[in-house]
Amino acid sequence: MHTPVVARHVTARWLAGRNMSPEQRGDVVLMVSELVTNAVRHGRSRCTLTLTDLGGDLDIAVADRSEGLPEVQPGHGGDAPAGRGLVLVQRLGSPLVVVPGLGDKTVHAVVHLNGPAQVPRASDIVRPSSAARR
Repeated sequence: MHTPVVARHVTARWLAGRNMSPEQRGDVVLMVSELVTNAVRHGRSRCTLTLTDLGGDLDIAVADRSEGLPEVQPGHGGDAPAGRGLVLVQRLGSPLVVVPGLGDKTVHAVVHLNGPAQVPRASDIVRPSSAARR
């Protein structure tokens, strides 16, 4: 499963030109890694990573070809072998927004670059081009 590794490298390169602290870049790369890992593991197919600068917010969107909705399992301890990825993303300050589709779904995590994350509006994350991919 080399997809998360590729996603981390692509994200790090994309973030290199952005005005962010090294800590914030590291957090975003970790969030991407967790979201892509979940998509590959549970979606059992290819996934699509989209990073969008929303003018002060960063939308991390990972789409996969599974209709199964992710479950946040906050009861997992630090020594559990799996199940901590979405909890980690939320602890890094990002609300999760899941946009289900017919035969797929997209999980969004939004990072507010100048403070706490903001929950995105549907108009920010539902784009006409996403329907064209189907």
